[in-house]
Amino acid sequence: MKPYDKDYTDRLRDIANGLFLSGYVLLMLDQVLLGASLYLLGEFFLTPHSLRARSWTTIVASIIFGIASLYKIILILFI
Repeated sequence: MKPYDKDYTDRLRDIANGLFLSGYVLLMLDQVLLGASLYLLGEFFLTPHSLRARSWTTIVASIIFGIASLYKIILILFI
């Protein structure tokens, strides 16, 4: 059986998972700006893997949560 070769999209997905966990912990500690920023960065890192895997539900969920994170960042910084 041939071993699975990881490419850059798999590594970005691994980094994105770490960013999601870090962002969630920061959100629970009331560090909203940093937590939302890490979460949004994780969404961008997850996108190449989702496109390659044609995971359209993941892409839709990323867009929804990305918009929510971006909205919160804008609210904190500008309002």
